[in-house]
Amino acid sequence: MQELPFLGTLCAPQTQRPRADRNCLWLLTTSERWKRDFLDRGEMLRDLIAKYRAAMAEHVAEPVWKEQLDRLLGASAEFRALWERHEVAPMSPHVKRYLHPVVGLIRLEHRNMWLAPQAPAQRVVAYVPADEDSEERLERLAEVAAE
Repeated sequence: MQELPFLGTLCAPQTQRPRADRNCLWLLTTSERWKRDFLDRGEMLRDLIAKYRAAMAEHVAEPVWKEQLDRLLGASAEFRALWERHEVAPMSPHVKRYLHPVVGLIRLEHRNMWLAPQAPAQRVVAYVPADEDSEERLERLAEVAAE
């Protein structure tokens, strides 16, 4: 997974983490900062795990997907409990709320697009400001990061 520059600014730089740990699902289940700063985290995590389960159906034979699942199951009792619910959800646009310690509440619309039929499948993820206030706060965050 390639890290987007603004996401690193928004959620604290992730470059110090191993590549396998630079993953929203991993961070939502293991990072204390992500647990604290993402509003609606419980709902977001439940939805993300249901989407991961749906995507997993197409990648069940791929070792990297199995390894990531095993890591998540081993690292988080919360993940295990939600995984055992066997919920499945399609990928769809939705709004994530993040409380940044410097600029405040940022609402981002999460959009994704699968680039198929490439092997392995590639997914493009975009976070778009959900409102004018969020857009202004992201601009301010970019200014703070540049200073």
